[in-house]
Amino acid sequence: AVDACRAARTQQRTDVAILTQRGFARATFSNAQGKRSQTPPKMFSRDGALILVPPDENGCVVMANLTASSDWMVLNAKLNTALGATPFETRLGEAAWRVGGQYLRLDATGSREKPGVRVFVALSDRDRK
Repeated sequence: AVDACRAARTQQRTDVAILTQRGFARATFSNAQGKRSQTPPKMFSRDGALILVPPDENGCVVMANLTASSDWMVLNAKLNTALGATPFETRLGEAAWRVGGQYLRLDATGSREKPGVRVFVALSDRDRK
């Protein structure tokens, strides 16, 4: 899912067509009364991962559940390998990279009983136009 967000994040916006081309299904979004929201985030899902794109399309967020809290370290290592870089910033449960004009942030979410992860993808501040 992170690779799909990275591919969809262009210099101008997040291209949601790329997400659907990569097999992510668009979800619907409605309010408590069942009416479609006027400015919902765009939501996509595949294989247990949820991708959110805000209304301004200025970013891409991947959210997923983890089997165990220790899986965060596994994902961190996989991102290091996939990105070909190590994080420029790390703290307990947090890591951030600047790679190829993009800023990525990995955060542990959830609880010990129900761990999760969030990955945010945006243009690097240095590369914003």
